[in-house]
Amino acid sequence: MATTIFYSETSLNGKYQVMTNGNLTGRGVKKVASNCITTQKGAIYSGLNRFWVSAQVLEDLKKNNNTERACF
Repeated sequence: MATTIFYSETSLNGKYQVMTNGNLTGRGVKKVASNCITTQKGAIYSGLNRFWVSAQVLEDLKKNNNTERACF
């Protein structure tokens, strides 16, 4: 399965929620859960890692990766 990153543009205290089947590391990234499930465009995605990321990390992810805007 290709790595897809789902992100929400709704901020909570300057952090944004990101879900991916990959692993994110670095400054401005905090892993909060694993083995998460989401439904996007009628497809079920399971086994995802959930992260809170800073605005700068989110912008970098949106520019450099296979990302999809999501609502969770």
